[in-house]
Formats: sequence, C-alpha cells, structure tokens
Amino acid sequence: EATSASFGNLSVSAFGDITSSGNISASGNIIANTLISNNIVFTSGSTSIKIEAPDENNNTAGSNLTLEAGNAFGPAFDGGDLILNAGKGSGAGTGGNITISTFGRIAGGSAVDSGSVTINALTTTINGDITSSGNISASGTIIASNFSGTTSGTNTGDQVLPTLSSLGALSTTGKAADSNLLDGLDSTSFLRSDA
Repeated sequence: EATSASFGNLSVSAFGDITSSGNISASGNIIANTLISNNIVFTSGSTSIKIEAPDENNNTAGSNLTLEAGNAFGPAFDGGDLILNAGKGSGAGTGGNITISTFGRIAGGSAVDSGSVTINALTTTINGDITSSGNISASGTIIASNFSGTTSGTNTGDQVLPTLSSLGALSTTGKAADSNLLDGLDSTSFLRSDA
C-alpha cells in the first residue's frame, strides 16, 4: 500500500513503512487510521488541546470516544489505571478543574442539558466536598457522621428521627428517678439546721 506525503509543491509516495530515528514534524495535519505511540506530548504553550470524535452531518448518530487503559494478561495481574489529572497552579494560583458535561441535543442553536454520567465501580472514593444543584438519590443507604440543611422544603419518604426519651434525656417536666435522694439516702435521714 502506498504512503504519500506532500511538502509544499513536492509530493512523496512510499510503498511500505516509513521509519525515522529522529523527529517527524508537520505544519498541517497527520491523518492515519491508527496512531500507535508509547507517549504523546503536546507542544508547550498550547492554550487549548482537543481530542474529539468527528461531528456528523449526514443524519446519523455521533461517534463514540473511548479512553481505555490496558487489560492485564496472566494468572493474577491488575488492569491498568486511567488517570485524569488537572494542571497544578503556581504561586497563588489554584489547580485546574475537571469538567464532565452531557448535552443530549441541539435545539434552536443552544445545547439542552440531558444525558447522564454513569460510574460502574465496586467502590467510589471522593476526597473532598460534593456539591449538587439538584437532587442526590440512592437506592441503598446514605451514611454520614452528620446531616445538616435548611428548614425549608418538604421531607418525603420514611423519616425516622430519634426522640428525647429514646436517647435517655429528660423532658422539660420530667425528673430523675432518684432525684429525692442525696448520696443514695432519703431526705428524712437528714436533720434540718433551722429546726
């Protein structure tokens, strides 16, 4: 199969592999069915880098974009990790953000929020706060050392809250069972000094 490249008005075609012991650079596009590399490093100073599946314009569904770490092979070896790191800030600057957005359709020229984010994992660990402008729901149990919120809104579903008596506390009119005793002795066992 022929391999071709253009350099200005000069076109070069090759049949077979092209091997270089140095760099291969292009001021235009590098187009290939498959790109295989141990490491891809983008140019320093780039303000925006995009990895994107092509948009469709012929009445068909969009292409999937998959980022996948390597599978293990052998009797007991772990699969590779997929790591997403935002950039670190310098000086008084803060670190970068990681944003996941789903936009299900284009309507009237503006994106309409839809779609979903699914995490299939045995455990999910988040070190930090979770902030939601919508609902947080669970089909299982939500466990926390403390629940806090505003007094507005309506609670729905089963709400089981502890009572004072279940906690062993006294009511405003209640008294302890031995409140009439002093050091375990009834008050009749003591003499009044003003008698």
